[in-house]
Amino acid sequence: IGLIKETASPLLGEAPDEELVKQIEEMALSTEGVLGIHDLVVHNYGPSKIFATMHIEVDAAVDCLVSHDMVDNIEKNISTNLGIHFVAHMDPVKLD
Repeated sequence: IGLIKETASPLLGEAPDEELVKQIEEMALSTEGVLGIHDLVVHNYGPSKIFATMHIEVDAAVDCLVSHDMVDNIEKNISTNLGIHFVAHMDPVKLD
């Protein structure tokens, strides 16, 4: 039974490690130009099989190509430094 649970849990998805969640949030929020983050979802399917997605809020007045490059760099930084598969969605926010 232990082996079944050990094998099935990653396949069904496990709760994300709180430290990993904190690291992802801090890495994104520490980037100049990031106004906020939301909808962070982390799927843990076992060793080296962690996938995460997040919405990153950026100033709508900033050129979208500049903001897109920034979000791409955040994706690469988090993926490389944390060893996970990470994808971010850019959410432009009007700051009127």
